[in-house]
Amino acid sequence: MRTRRLALVVVALLAPLGGGCLFVAAGAAVGAGVGGYWVLTHRLYRDYPREMPQTTVAVRAALADLRFPPAAEETKDDTLTMETRAPDGSKISIEMRTISGRVPADGTTTRVGIHVGAFGDEATSARIHDTIARQLGVLPLAPQPEPALRPVAQPAPGAAETPPPPLAR
Repeated sequence: MRTRRLALVVVALLAPLGGGCLFVAAGAAVGAGVGGYWVLTHRLYRDYPREMPQTTVAVRAALADLRFPPAAEETKDDTLTMETRAPDGSKISIEMRTISGRVPADGTTTRVGIHVGAFGDEATSARIHDTIARQLGVLPLAPQPEPALRPVAQPAPGAAETPPPPLAR
């Protein structure tokens, strides 16, 4: 009888510890899932008003122009994926797919997404996109200028104070 009570007390004392580990494990799983989703989906996308074959040639030429090794290509469904390596060994993944516009007169557009390294390098991705745009004869996106900061008006030194208000009667 006494042993049974002691076992119940031990189990009661250890139960919260197991629940805490469960919460830590669940939090780690959610964090890993969000991190993995961000890594897989964090690409810098730009749309080019050209057909897929013409854009593919421009991407190959841009990679050669920037002296990257030739990319391994894989076509799956309507998506063309290219993979190459940067000089530091990080992976550069380029994904292209055709997007048809809602207005037939717009023609087809090729969406190009670039992901550099494990967490994405926006500057390198933008440089590759600018080189692709130059190859296609499309104007690259111009960086937006920073808004100019206006000076804050400072009170003049020794400015006169107003007299105090009259007392209420």
